[in-house]
Amino acid sequence: MKNRTDPDSHSEFALGLDLGGTVLKFGIVDQRGQTVYEDQLPSFGNQSRDAIRDQILRAVVRSKEEAQSRGISIQGVGLGTPGTVDTTGCIQGELPNLPDWRGFPIVDFLKEISDDPVIVENDANLMAVAEARTGAGIGYSTVFGITFGTGIGGGFVVNDELYTGTGGAGEIGHTSVVPHGRSCPCGRTGCMERYGSATAIEQTYQTRSGALLTIQAIIELWRAEDRIAATVMEESFMYSCIGIINMLQILRPECLILGGGLMEIDGAVFTSMARRLGEHMPEEARGTVAILKAAHGNRAGMIGAGIQALAVTGRDAAKDGRASTKQTPNTG
Repeated sequence: MKNRTDPDSHSEFALGLDLGGTVLKFGIVDQRGQTVYEDQLPSFGNQSRDAIRDQILRAVVRSKEEAQSRGISIQGVGLGTPGTVDTTGCIQGELPNLPDWRGFPIVDFLKEISDDPVIVENDANLMAVAEARTGAGIGYSTVFGITFGTGIGGGFVVNDELYTGTGGAGEIGHTSVVPHGRSCPCGRTGCMERYGSATAIEQTYQTRSGALLTIQAIIELWRAEDRIAATVMEESFMYSCIGIINMLQILRPECLILGGGLMEIDGAVFTSMARRLGEHMPEEARGTVAILKAAHGNRAGMIGAGIQALAVTGRDAAKDGRASTKQTPNTG
């Protein structure tokens, strides 16, 4: 359990949850992106949807007990998840890291376990929201955030508002960087996620060396100039940069933010990625995009879930005098 700051009497609070393939992070978040409480549980992403659901329930119960003990009123609940949420409140999209999660009625489930207004959004989108509004992207009008972890996701924020298009905009992890490349559980081939994610790096290293190591161990070997680890990491950087530069050419944001667990293991990962992006950036784009590391680190998705819940419920309350859970198709 991690207690971050004492509650401010002028703050509003929401419960933010970030569901990943391996870990469920959760906490009590205020509108400034600060947490008064946070914790995490295994997500059981490779197990059944019932196992995942039970972990979410534990996180909500634990957080509400903590809020009650501190005299904090929760204004809303936000959850970040891989995939998107359709108009019926069910999970849709490619979910290679949570194979049994697609189709789960997540909005109805959250409403059953909490009396508070709820929002559900793609986890990478919420990372981008957190960084744009309260993190490294403050002051930039257009921010593209990418999270590198078990998978790879992205989100685009314009003037502090999340851009989702018709649903799923910014899903950089499932853009192809290698024609006829590695098969991806999403059904396509050559996806960036199959080359640049922590999972992909572990699998590539095992193929090249015969040893199954954690991403932390591989990065340590890379830093020690191990030949195989260096080759694997260089390949990962190369293919990730192809995908990122393609996206930058399309969007031309003022700010690119790199975050997620992979960027938090060792500062050299971000430094190496940023350097390669600078070297391969098209000449006309150089100097126009700030490349920054996520200020909220691997907690950005959880923080974004909380501040987006506060923002959306606040807008609804201002619009019709009451908190509403009605969202666009991409947020449930």
